Amino acid sequence: MIRSLSQVKGQRSLAFSAIPLRQLSASAVSRASHHDHHEQHHGHGQEESSDVYTTESFLSPAWRNTFILIAASLVIYPYLPSPAKTPASPSTSPEAFSRTAQDSNAPLVTRLMARITPEAEVWTKRNDKHLELTKEMAEQRLLFQEAERPKIWRMRYPR
Repeated sequence: MIRSLSQVKGQRSLAFSAIPLRQLSASAVSRASHHDHHEQHHGHGQEESSDVYTTESFLSPAWRNTFILIAASLVIYPYLPSPAKTPASPSTSPEAFSRTAQDSNAPLVTRLMARITPEAEVWTKRNDKHLELTKEMAEQRLLFQEAERPKIWRMRYPR
């Protein structure tokens, strides 16, 4: 009797699917006899449940830390510094933004951003240069898209 490769693979997968997952895991080896195994499948005898469920509660470390963080946030919030009276945005007021770098009442991150951010003139120059380069690229793209091969007449028997 000749079997094809797919038949052999099918029998192998059926054989492996019949093995319970617990036997394939790294748990201790079961030393039950064939008779005990046979009774287990047909429901004869007492079956012991080996499923162990964890108890879930809001007292786990993750929930505890979450509650502590929320409570600390509620206690600390009134003592946080208030937002600045003037807007610290380079787009709305570049002069006010540059003055923010020297303002000691401004938040630390805002002062650092004001020191790092270039002046408005630098951004204007960069934007103008980018616009010029974009226009050049668009013109080049149009030039290459509209290009055609030169018209030539192909002759069958050239002299």
